[in-house]
Amino acid sequence: MLPKKKFGFVPANLKLQRTILTTGRVDIPVGITQVYAIVVGGGGAGGYGGGGGGGVVHGWTLASNYATIGAGAVASGTGAIVDGGKTFYGSLYANGGGGGSGGLTNCNATTGSGGGGGSGDGIGGVLSPGTSSALVYQIAGSGGAGINTGTASNGGSIGVAGGGGGGAYYSNGAGTVAGGSGGKGTFTGGGGGSGYNDSGSSSTARSGSGGAGIYQGGAAAANVTATYAISYGGGGGGVLGPGGAGSPSGVGGSGGGGGGASANGGQGCVILFW
Repeated sequence: MLPKKKFGFVPANLKLQRTILTTGRVDIPVGITQVYAIVVGGGGAGGYGGGGGGGVVHGWTLASNYATIGAGAVASGTGAIVDGGKTFYGSLYANGGGGGSGGLTNCNATTGSGGGGGSGDGIGGVLSPGTSSALVYQIAGSGGAGINTGTASNGGSIGVAGGGGGGAYYSNGAGTVAGGSGGKGTFTGGGGGSGYNDSGSSSTARSGSGGAGIYQGGAAAANVTATYAISYGGGGGGVLGPGGAGSPSGVGGSGGGGGGASANGGQGCVILFW
């Protein structure tokens, strides 16, 4: 469980009572009719670009004996873009983070959570201010744009969730390619993008670090110089735990952290106070 001091917006007379990580029944004592909830969506999975941090909403809601926890997205081995799952509790819900691009494509964004990072010529998931609950409005970071040669863009660092860093997918010859770092969010961070050069010429690949949420993002993997060079980004920090380092796999931190390149996002959660 988290120390309460990490949530300064929670009314001072309330105590941390439940931290819920799996879908199912929630034990609420008789007589408790309203609770203050923090609801976190699952982190997006990384492709070549990093996954976006899960969306977060918080506020009062009627007490419920059931919670649906958004899964952290599982990275695809086929290049598919995989978004994090939605989390529901009472009248509140939060969207999952956008999945990072796995090829020369654009990537996703879901309102109120971090956008996934693009790769190659693909743009990152672009977000606008919106709501992932009928009660709580929020904004989040867009995903970083990918690039073919050079350094990809960082994920957006704004609002509750950071965007995934863009991926530098390939180069047409020898040189250095570098993924962008994940964006920082006030609750969840985006995963770092990868640098990948498959040109067949000796090249250097660098990756991006994961963005911080409440916990720190994971470090980027070491630079790689080889004929076919790839370096994986770190996972974004979550509400409940830090992101993993990019070597061997930058998984998103528990509580909605975005996955680093080719890594899973962190599962969502619900935290209850009364």
